[in-house]
Amino acid sequence: MATGNLGQPLMPSLPSRDQFKGTVLHGHYYQGGPPYAGQRVVVVGAANTAIDICQDLVFHKAKSVTMVQRSSTCVIAGETAAKHIQEIWRDHLPTAVGDLKFKSMPLGLLKKIQQSRTQELWDEDKEMFEKLRKGGVKLNMGPENEGQLLMVFERCGGYWVDKGGADLIAAGDVKVKHGSPTAFTADGLHFADGTNIGADSIIFATGYVNIRETAKKIFGEEALRNVGEVYGLDEEGELKGSFRPTGHPGLWFGTGEIVTGRTMAKQLVLQLKAIELGYMSV
Repeated sequence: MATGNLGQPLMPSLPSRDQFKGTVLHGHYYQGGPPYAGQRVVVVGAANTAIDICQDLVFHKAKSVTMVQRSSTCVIAGETAAKHIQEIWRDHLPTAVGDLKFKSMPLGLLKKIQQSRTQELWDEDKEMFEKLRKGGVKLNMGPENEGQLLMVFERCGGYWVDKGGADLIAAGDVKVKHGSPTAFTADGLHFADGTNIGADSIIFATGYVNIRETAKKIFGEEALRNVGEVYGLDEEGELKGSFRPTGHPGLWFGTGEIVTGRTMAKQLVLQLKAIELGYMSV
């Protein structure tokens, strides 16, 4: 299953859907902002997909854009993320050199290093954080103060890489609403705190189910009975159920971003060859 760790779109089931006459869709099916020009749009979610959609809606002249933040978010400035990446993958060196440098650092150790410099991470993007707080965004530096990078491997969500969203939020072009929607209304959404928000269109940027659940629908419950968690980090800082035996013969998962796929695919091939030669069994 070389389809990453994200399965089908995760769409919350809220009551009274039939009352709302506007457009409702998951961010997976969002195809651009022009159809929403002049509309009041609510985007439920506050991570990468949500902020990208919000920015696109503002650019295409939506009447209003509101981002619903249900819990705090880890944010890193795009320039900061690019700087860190370029420190490892330098333009004048082969990609394989950067891959070796990055993969030579155990993720468990990297997590401890990042946790030791949490305040540096806050200081690094201080101006951006001030803009986000001005607009009402609740922030964190990861579940265990490990920063955005480790969250890529731990949960592949709960963060965004900022490319101008903070400016739009600080200026009020993207408004932030806190809380969880509990039902549709004729004019929008009702929230757990008793408030309502009006909308012409509602877009749920609420993530995806794990690829393991999608695999169940393809191969059946029995085939996945002995397969454990897929993706996230185990106690040794290794990706769970990925590029290694899963518990079911012949079923392998290739998950993660391109750097992981590019490097771990080699390890997977070596294992398959070892099985073919009789040096390894699953």
